[in-house]
Amino acid sequence: MNVEYGLVAGYLFAWGVNRAKSASDAVGAITDKTLQAALTRLETVVRNRLGTTNEAIEDLDEETTAAVTAPADSGDPAALSKGTHDALVRSLQRAVRKTPDFATELADALTAVQAADPAAAATGGVTSTGGGTTAGGSVTINASATGSVAVGGNTGDITLAPPTPGTSAPSGGTPEDPHTPGPRQS
Repeated sequence: MNVEYGLVAGYLFAWGVNRAKSASDAVGAITDKTLQAALTRLETVVRNRLGTTNEAIEDLDEETTAAVTAPADSGDPAALSKGTHDALVRSLQRAVRKTPDFATELADALTAVQAADPAAAATGGVTSTGGGTTAGGSVTINASATGSVAVGGNTGDITLAPPTPGTSAPSGGTPEDPHTPGPRQS
């Protein structure tokens, strides 16, 4: 059975941070009860198998606490350190080697989280922040009105700004005609 141990580590950290923050701040908290139940099950499966004295679990708990107590204006998003991530992955792999049935239990719990997680549903883990709109999978984008912009197949940041009059329109469209009335004409 193929288990994505790195995803398990990431979900455990995100769930711990979210759960702790939502206890004091309901804004942005996970409100989907199905996702909450799936994350709780994943955490229970891992903690029951690894135990509370597992060093990777202890490090996970310490980093979760640090992420929750970090000042909100620190500018750095909460992230699990590579060392703790790797230690947790190794602990999970060791537990699977010792108890092969654990792989099935872990994979089932992870599958339930992914099925309930709207961010995991988008192909490639597509996300957006700052009020953005996100789409994943097969997407058709069409810009048909003057001054419209269509963007697709991008893997980096996208910044949209109106074209400068007299220059080529975004996406290789038709240049604006300065003699045509419109909102950008002076």
